[in-house]
Amino acid sequence: MQSSNQIMKNRLLINSSIDTVHILSLQVYAFKGHDETTESRNQGNFLEMIKLIAAYNDKVAKVVLENAP
Repeated sequence: MQSSNQIMKNRLLINSSIDTVHILSLQVYAFKGHDETTESRNQGNFLEMIKLIAAYNDKVAKVVLENAP
């Protein structure tokens, strides 16, 4: 059984992903970029939006991208 702390982290990860998908879908934006490598300056709308959310929210930053399980 997962700890309540892990459950909260998982919910935050899922909710930030769902919110990003929701916004991109409403705006009819592409999710993926041409080059999603770590060296790329533009990794696509989905990853860039997740980075933006993480930049403004430390709790999100701790559970997304490289920190995701």
